[in-house]
Amino acid sequence: MTSLVTLDMRRNEISGTFPLDFDKIETLATMLIDHNRITGSLPEVTLAVTRKQTISFSHNQFSGNVAVSSDFIFDPGSFRLQHIDVSYNLLSGPISALFGILPSFRHLDLSGNFFIGPFPSSVAWDNIEFLAAANNMLTGTVPVGYPTLSTFLPLFKLRSCVLLRQFPTVMLNILKSTPAHFNMSYNQFTEGIPEEFCDYPELEFLILSNNPLGSTIPSCLNEAKKLRDLECHNCSLTGRVPEEIGDLNDLAIFDVAGNSLFGTIPTELGELLALQHLKLQDNSMIGTIPTQLANVGNLVTLNLTNNAFSGSFPIELESLVKLESLLLAGNLGLGGDIPQDLCGLNTLELLAEDMDVTLDAAAAVTLLQSAVDSTTGL
Repeated sequence: MTSLVTLDMRRNEISGTFPLDFDKIETLATMLIDHNRITGSLPEVTLAVTRKQTISFSHNQFSGNVAVSSDFIFDPGSFRLQHIDVSYNLLSGPISALFGILPSFRHLDLSGNFFIGPFPSSVAWDNIEFLAAANNMLTGTVPVGYPTLSTFLPLFKLRSCVLLRQFPTVMLNILKSTPAHFNMSYNQFTEGIPEEFCDYPELEFLILSNNPLGSTIPSCLNEAKKLRDLECHNCSLTGRVPEEIGDLNDLAIFDVAGNSLFGTIPTELGELLALQHLKLQDNSMIGTIPTQLANVGNLVTLNLTNNAFSGSFPIELESLVKLESLLLAGNLGLGGDIPQDLCGLNTLELLAEDMDVTLDAAAAVTLLQSAVDSTTGL
């Protein structure tokens, strides 16, 4: 194997420790051994050797700290590593200073480990194009190097990290130039949704769920014209759903469930022709279900449970041919007939003691037959 360039041993049942003999193959540029059961520590020579370009050790059982010994001689001039993925192992301890001395790094995935502490101050952020550190125990602020990025991060994902309680302004600068995915869910941010997000026209994904944000939904978010995914469930939000959300022509997911929102559903949401999932459950919203939602032909999920909606269910919604889940339970005063065409949905949740929604005879038969078929597998 003296001329081997790519080693791909992914998705096998390989166990035991990592064989260091692979480092003797001078031509080896790509090493993919993810989704196995390999144990032990990550070999520092393999991580730091200069000839490799891609290393993926993800979804194994590597453990211990990732570090380079003090006697290791590093030659940055010949370093070629572009992509390293050590996600979903059992790695722990502070993030190694190794990640701060890799001048060619483009892709870094540390997700699903037990790393602690802040990022090293020496990280060459201007080279990194992808950074994921979800499900760790990181602390501190987002590194100050972010404002000077020459290549902005297209994906910023620090889900389940323990960071400061407000969004550092310097971090938001990464969103101004390229299509951005911003996922900061499962943290402890408390300063509301920053209106600075409104100034980033390239923002596509804004996921802030499970933060005690408080405050209201900024109406100016309609200025983020390319926004496709807006998720803020369980964020202690108050106020009304802004009617300006109806200006987001590309919005496919709007999830603000589990907050303290009040007021009615804006009729302008009926202008969201790309919308697939509308989740308003577990709030304090009132009023009738707008007939304008019948215009959202791509709607797959409509979840309005546990609010205070009233009036009759709009018959117009039977035109939603792509609808799969309709959840209405827990609404005081909501009544009327459910159209037969909606009774074959994958998920139809209507029943609650405080509802007066009924089915006509044909619809009831359809619903009963659907339940039988799902149980018997017919």
